[in-house]
Amino acid sequence: MLMTLCFVSILFSTAVSAKIVFKSKRDGVLGIYIMEDDGSNVKLLTDVLKPGLPRWSPDGKQIVFERWTSPHFSQDQNIYVMNADGTDIRELTDPADAKLDGYPTFSPDGKSIVFRAYLINILMTYVCKQAVQ
Repeated sequence: MLMTLCFVSILFSTAVSAKIVFKSKRDGVLGIYIMEDDGSNVKLLTDVLKPGLPRWSPDGKQIVFERWTSPHFSQDQNIYVMNADGTDIRELTDPADAKLDGYPTFSPDGKSIVFRAYLINILMTYVCKQAVQ
């Protein structure tokens, strides 16, 4: 009986809350938001030029996402990474190459970012290693 109580106590004491990153149009603002896993503490991180498809880094310190680089939402979509608090937004792909870069995600070890690129009817997959801090 004592062994069972100790085990239950350890389980409860190691419970961890998690943050959720998501794209939403809250209060008319389309952007990337974070919140606690219970739905509290919603915070807008960025809302510039239709950001989307946010993904956490495995260590939870960074978020990778795609963003249109033109207000016309034509053919200029690039990959960005930012700190988990929305600071230090960095563009990873070149807007001058006129391709649609999207669906970014971190590798399981967090050392690379993988994304797809579409250029003149050709779909490619890229791995970006130097962008992860």
